[in-house]
Amino acid sequence: WGAVAWVGLMHGCNLAVLQRPQEALGQLQRITQDSKLTRAPALHDLWCWRDYQQDPTYQSVVRDQDERRAALRERLPATLAEFGVGL
Repeated sequence: WGAVAWVGLMHGCNLAVLQRPQEALGQLQRITQDSKLTRAPALHDLWCWRDYQQDPTYQSVVRDQDERRAALRERLPATLAEFGVGL
């Protein structure tokens, strides 16, 4: 099935389309359990999540992903320098 984040995102999206909000949000929340990040445009822009953008669960997942992505960006220069790669 692939990465937990991708499965949670897409399975949750399918459940949202079927108008099963509690199950959809439960699947979406699985994203935070994966060490990998999901694709930001998919999380932010998929039409199936439009009705959920004010929901606290959706917002916490987005915040988790955005914060983790920002932390990786902060570490990037040091990681590149460690391997002798310049920007």
